[in-house]
Amino acid sequence: MKRFACLLPAPVFLLLFLSACPSGAYSRYPLGGVWEYSGSVNVTINGQQAVLRDSGRITIDSGYSYDRWGRDFDERIRRFLADGTFSVSPSPNIREDYRQSEWVNQWYNFRSFEISIDNVRYYMEITGRTRADLRITRTIDGQRVSAVFSAARIRWDEDWDDDYGDGWFYGIGAGCSTGTRLFPFFLLPLLFLCRKK
Repeated sequence: MKRFACLLPAPVFLLLFLSACPSGAYSRYPLGGVWEYSGSVNVTINGQQAVLRDSGRITIDSGYSYDRWGRDFDERIRRFLADGTFSVSPSPNIREDYRQSEWVNQWYNFRSFEISIDNVRYYMEITGRTRADLRITRTIDGQRVSAVFSAARIRWDEDWDDDYGDGWFYGIGAGCSTGTRLFPFFLLPLLFLCRKK
């Protein structure tokens, strides 16, 4: 009876299978879209305890490209818009509306994004599919004050929806669609690595 002996060790077999699955495709989230935030924090301004309240919306327009060789997508931040209201009480009593916008043209590193507009610094770090931490640092009554708010994604970026409607990250959580499509090609080398005994 003829038998086939495979020359491919099990660890190498597993490595090839995992390499057929894009590691970044289901583990990273784009920043583009609309984020809403609202909250209050205790702050100290000029030695006085006060409550800082802030609520608003961050809109980030991005452009996307897919690298088929790297099995991943790249995101370039094109425009950043912050629109909201902050207040401080009881002392000093301040209430201010803000609308700050900036053209960016910067690659997103899929870890964090930071931008300063009119001496206000925005720092975002995605913590989940629809969640992010947003740190806003601004000058209030002559003092730099920093506060962190939880932001929720309420809309994906329009360009992403148009180009990747069945997109890479909408099905995040289980499986590997690209790996499934590549599976027949993955089996091909095995035919050459097995021999008759």
